Amino acid sequence: MPERRHLSPLSCAPALWLIVVLLASCGGNRQEDTTQDLAKRLPPDFPFDLATIPLSVELVQSIRDGLTDDRVSTSHSADLAARDELEPAIQRPESRTEAGRELYRRWQREPTNFLWITTAIRYDHLLNRTAEMESLLAMPALADTLTPVGAFAYATRHYRIGSRGRYYARAADQGTLPPLSRLILIRKTAMVSSHQGHHLAAVRRLLAALPEVRQVGGPRLETRFWFSIALALKRADRLDDAVYAIAMGLQLAARTDNAAFQGIFRKQLATVLGDRQEYDAALAQYDAAAAFGRRENLPWVILDATDRAASLCSSRGRPDLALQYDRRNLAHSLAMGDSLNGARNLMNLADDFLQTGQLDSSLVYQQRAVAWETRSPHPQNQAGLPFLRAEYYCYIGNYDTADSLLTLARDRFSAAGLARDEAMLLLGLIDRGLEMSRIDLAHRSLRRLQTLRPVLFDQRPDQNLMADLELATAEVHLALGELQPARAALAAAQAAIPPEGAFSQQDRYHRTAGKLALMRHDLAAANREFAASLALAEDAGHPGRIAESRQLFGRIL
Repeated sequence: MPERRHLSPLSCAPALWLIVVLLASCGGNRQEDTTQDLAKRLPPDFPFDLATIPLSVELVQSIRDGLTDDRVSTSHSADLAARDELEPAIQRPESRTEAGRELYRRWQREPTNFLWITTAIRYDHLLNRTAEMESLLAMPALADTLTPVGAFAYATRHYRIGSRGRYYARAADQGTLPPLSRLILIRKTAMVSSHQGHHLAAVRRLLAALPEVRQVGGPRLETRFWFSIALALKRADRLDDAVYAIAMGLQLAARTDNAAFQGIFRKQLATVLGDRQEYDAALAQYDAAAAFGRRENLPWVILDATDRAASLCSSRGRPDLALQYDRRNLAHSLAMGDSLNGARNLMNLADDFLQTGQLDSSLVYQQRAVAWETRSPHPQNQAGLPFLRAEYYCYIGNYDTADSLLTLARDRFSAAGLARDEAMLLLGLIDRGLEMSRIDLAHRSLRRLQTLRPVLFDQRPDQNLMADLELATAEVHLALGELQPARAALAAAQAAIPPEGAFSQQDRYHRTAGKLALMRHDLAAANREFAASLALAEDAGHPGRIAESRQLFGRIL
């Protein structure tokens, strides 16, 4: 098993290091007692032994306070319980219509209640009540973005990961809010901070709010705060503490009989296992989360767990397994009437077929995705779909079509102002630019991407965006004939890729290192790198990569 990554403190200030040392010497029993108390409240299939995982001093008090707080209800418990019941009911086709009516009845009675604003906007793609939603958002109390409520409503309607979140900030700055609304806004602004790369700042803000969260919202609201804390910790690579945050959320979800969040925390456990490079265990945990979702009739849990399992298989060089998961997900999206994810599922299948060399099937599923998106357009898909389609046209050598699709994708992302989405597109544009011998496009994309480094944090266990950035940097410098910067970028990429890292990144590293060796006329080194690339491709059974590695050997000959 690969070496596990352990937690370092949330801050590295010298004074804190002294506190760490003091607590380690005199507070060990307190940490041990907290760990044991938490472990007793977890389900028997919890995949970690907390006794073997260190707990940072920053979390001890927050966890201890949460375990000793026996508050069950608050003045907002009824609304929070109703929201917890409405969300899975909206996801289920058989209860969606009535749940939508109930949600809108509540929102119409309390138009400025942040609970109903966020829930209605989040599930609009399932409820198909956009006209009614827009009518409510146009009310004077909600339409004025110079008020806290208006700014919050606008931000919730238009914010996407990577955008600046300035309307959430405006909502926080423009006046007082009721306690529950203020706490919902704190959670939103903290996650915006994390989306911008400031993960530990987000954790500190969320932890600081927990005493008021317990008083105002009780265990139901605290459950969601621990979910956000775990997410930010995982993004910051604080995996040990992320396990504890998930454990706290899981026991709170069980305490309030919130099956949906029990399933969500099970998925989070799988992502942490993946980040710890325990890939088989991660896949098993995704399967377990999906099984839990089926048992409890939780469509979103099934969808997300299966999608992440497919992504993990694809990144590990197993498009055949990814295809199986993606087929299940498409059937599930159809069954739940999910117009947002249907096009994405179809494009995932198209990519699986492309990676396994089944070009006709890939094209068929692309065309189905385009038809789906035409019938049910969504802003989140309108930029991503042409970008994904461009990969196919690059693969078959139709670069004119690929170029026009990439231009369309770039324009749509730029117009939306979504920094993270733009960064992900730029990574792809570098690859496509190199593939089409458009070095100007690749170089321009790389320069812009360097300014977006703060938003390049990993969101899934199969991602390693820093390695992707360094590899792309090396390839652009190679294309420009700049050998020293290429060598430096390759060294940074090698440091960023763990020994058991994703097949695609290891393979790309060896291919790029081999090309650098060729340009330096070091045929022995090139031979070693290309041989390593071919071995990886053959082990993974990846026909496209096998062919490319053999072609590279031809260069040596």
